[in-house]
Formats: sequence, C-alpha cells, structure tokens
Amino acid sequence: MLRALKHFEPREVQSILAGISANLLPESEVELSSGRIPVDPNLNDRVMQEIYHRLDINPEDESAEARGRIYGLLSREMSDAVLTGVNLKPIKERLGQRGDLRPDLYIMKVRRDVQEELPLRKLKGYEVKASVERPDNYEHLLPEHFGKQYDAVSVYVKDFGGIDPYTILVQTHRKGDVQTVFQAWKIYHSDVDLSSVHTPLEQLLAFIGVYGVPARFGYEESTFVLYQEVPRIGDTFNIASFVGNYPNGTELRLFAFFQVKQTSFEIAIGYAINMSLYYADLRKHK
Repeated sequence: MLRALKHFEPREVQSILAGISANLLPESEVELSSGRIPVDPNLNDRVMQEIYHRLDINPEDESAEARGRIYGLLSREMSDAVLTGVNLKPIKERLGQRGDLRPDLYIMKVRRDVQEELPLRKLKGYEVKASVERPDNYEHLLPEHFGKQYDAVSVYVKDFGGIDPYTILVQTHRKGDVQTVFQAWKIYHSDVDLSSVHTPLEQLLAFIGVYGVPARFGYEESTFVLYQEVPRIGDTFNIASFVGNYPNGTELRLFAFFQVKQTSFEIAIGYAINMSLYYADLRKHK
C-alpha cells in the first residue's frame, strides 16, 4: 500500500485512488455518474509524489508510457484495497480506448482465423502473447487524429535474437480495455532490413515494402492505407482489387480492418501481401 494512505480504511483507499485516477483524465473523458470523486488536494499531491518516486518518473513527463505506468500502479493499488462499490471498469475502458493502459493490463484475445494460421507463419502462441503483453515497442494509431470515428488499431513489436534473429509484429483492434489480435507476422531480419526504422508502424511499412503489392482501394492505387474512407463502387462488397500481373499460382491476399457503410468503406488499416513470396522466405529458415 502507498504510505500516504496507510492510515485509511480500505473503502476510503479505493475511493481516493478512484478519484485520483479520474482526476488524471481530461474533463471530456470523465463520464462517471457521480462526476469526479473529490480528493483533498494535499493528499492528492502526496500520493502522486510517492507514485513518481516509486516509479522513478519525472512529474513533468506526460508521455503515454509514463501515464500507462501510473495508471497501472493505481490499478494494482486499488485491487490490493479489495475494491467494492466503486466501478472502475468505465475508467479502465476509457484508458484502454485512449491507449493509456499498460500493455499487460489489456484483456487480450486472438481471432480464430489468426490462431489457425500461426503455424503457417512459424509463429507460436506464446510469442504472440509476449509480443502484445511485453513488447519492445508499441504504437497506438489514434483515429481521432484523422478526424473520424474509425476503429482504433495498435501495432506491437518484439525482437527475438539468436543465430537467425527475427521480429514479431502484431496488429490489434482496440476496444475499451480489450485488444483483439487480427494480424501477426514473423519478420526475419535477413529478409527485411529493419535497421533504419524506429517505430512499429515504420517496421510494418518496411515489411510491406518487401512483400506488399499494389491494390486499388476505391479509385486510388496504393500499397498501404491508414484511416481512410473510400467509395464503394457499384453494389460490390470488395474493398479492393489487386493491380498488376503475376505468375499463375501466386497467392495474393488483402489484409484490412474496415467497416462497410452504405456508400463507402471506412478502412482503419489496409494493405496487400504476396503470400507466395512471404512463405518462400519463411521456408528458408529452420
């Protein structure tokens, strides 16, 4: 327990910590039925100073990583206080949707089709789980930055060393405090040069640069789309079509997370991959 709260009863501790958690959110994110839970300003300051010290965080650090660690500690402290009577789920869901939860605090799910294809991509379930819950880096692609209410997606990466090093890249759909894996790739460093890229999105683009093929989304040709609305042409439900000529038997696949609207597709993320080329490279590795 936090030293600043050791003289309080468990119910008081849970209420204080819930109030501090809510107070860390912007006004627009607080929709608790009772509004903000009042906390004595001096007590709030003592608790936050103790948290900063325990986590070795600069009070001026407002990064997503710092916020995630703070919310994670508050969540654990509230659990230790045996929470009853204060519904923290709405707060956790809002933090998750905003991308402010620590990765291992999300509930992780894997789509069945992804689970079934893991062996084809030389992936193990535990590797995918570790890549999401304990990533080397991750990036929440925030749809609000694009001016529309698209599905929220995230990209996680984790490096695995050894004689033949590789990176696992996982894409998730984020809804509240639940993340659903809808894509996972095993990327060998000898096949895709990741030495000059830094963010998970840049790593995904490097992968697409090697294995991607152009596709026509609506009326525009591209190898990659992110948070775009494209028109539906006629009555078709095909979100895209491949561009170019390929040898017979070449397996091309489109990977997209999107919503179908009356006259358009709202694409959170989309790209096409030459799976024949990708699988051929995977077979070169033991």
